[in-house]
Amino acid sequence: MELIVIYFFLSFLVFVLLHNIVHVLQNAIVKTYTPGLYTAIFIVTPYTIYLIYRLESASLV
Repeated sequence: MELIVIYFFLSFLVFVLLHNIVHVLQNAIVKTYTPGLYTAIFIVTPYTIYLIYRLESASLV
C-alpha cells in the first residue's frame, strides 16, 4: 500500500512540473504577465524538484 502512495505522490509531482511549464509557455505566447508565473518559477518548481530529489535519495522511487 505504501508503494502505491509513493507512486501516486510522484505522479502528482510530475503533473505539477508539467503544469508549471504551461504557465511559462503561456507567458511566452501571450507576451505578457500570466497569473501564477512567478509562483511557478520561484516557489513551486524548486520545491517540486527538491521533493523528487528527496524521494530518490531515500530510495523510495
